Amino acid sequence: MGQQYQYNPEVALSEVTALIHDAIQDKRLRRVSLEQIQIIAVSYQVNLTKEFPTALVGFYRDYLRQCLQDRVISEAEAEDLAHLKLVLGLNDQTVDAIHHEVIHAVYEASVEDVLADGRLDADEQRFLERLQYDLKLSDDIAHAIYAREAKDYITRYYQYIVGDERLSPEEEQELNAIARSLGVDIDVDEHTQSALNKYRLYWVIENGRLPHLEASVALQPDEQCYLEVDSAWYEPRLKTLAERISHVRFYKSAYQRVTHLDELSLAEDDWRQIDTGRVSLTNQRLILSGKAAHDEIALDKILDVQVYRNGLEVISTSGTSPFLAIDKGLDIFLVLLGRAIRDLD
Repeated sequence: MGQQYQYNPEVALSEVTALIHDAIQDKRLRRVSLEQIQIIAVSYQVNLTKEFPTALVGFYRDYLRQCLQDRVISEAEAEDLAHLKLVLGLNDQTVDAIHHEVIHAVYEASVEDVLADGRLDADEQRFLERLQYDLKLSDDIAHAIYAREAKDYITRYYQYIVGDERLSPEEEQELNAIARSLGVDIDVDEHTQSALNKYRLYWVIENGRLPHLEASVALQPDEQCYLEVDSAWYEPRLKTLAERISHVRFYKSAYQRVTHLDELSLAEDDWRQIDTGRVSLTNQRLILSGKAAHDEIALDKILDVQVYRNGLEVISTSGTSPFLAIDKGLDIFLVLLGRAIRDLD
């Protein structure tokens, strides 16, 4: 390469890349000499360290990752890495940062693999201890990485099991079993605890024995009252029944979300208030007992229920299709209604 070239950094980088790549492929990395790199730099009038610091770091990082595919650096690989550091002109601080980044990532990935089933047995514990030793990680760093990965696993599992806003006894038992096996405390703040209590209750309502209350209205001999709530009810001024039916019937839904809902605007141009009073939910009917009127909707006549933060719109074939404005207990009323309708089948 005695010929002199004009300034051409792209070609210089291309030749360095090919030189190192071929040496790694042939497993003869230590045959790449500092002089070869310097000749390329001089030939193309390039200061590689200043113009391509990211690329040089990338060569070292990529080879370190290759060495760590088996999660250990052999003596030969350590010598290769030392030689690569020399020919690339990398300083100790840069190399230490690369090792910190890559080795931490390897240990994090290994911990994640070990925790994939939510359990940590004795063999897996020994594996992590050996890996920590091979990677020369300090106890503090290894423990911090493990604690973070274990907590992330618990968080992901928690989000998964409450994604439907339900918490079954089996799900809660598994959550606690995972926490015990991984040695992680489940941090539950007041807000989260309140949500868990609701999700437990929703599950019990949908799967357990429903409560029977003494109703404030007359019931049929085989009728049971599940809940009574205060409500105001409205009827739409202009909407037709066809316009109000959605594409999924309530009782056919897998479940109804009861949080993060929009609020229905009860504008006077769209809605007319009919009455205020009590709504009784039974295993057969919704009974509306107001100050001026009394009405009811048979559960088997309900086509759909549109849920909002301030109430629910009941759409039925019986002629009465009101919006029930409920300030307190809407979520419980909704879950009970869904269970009662599904029990009709």
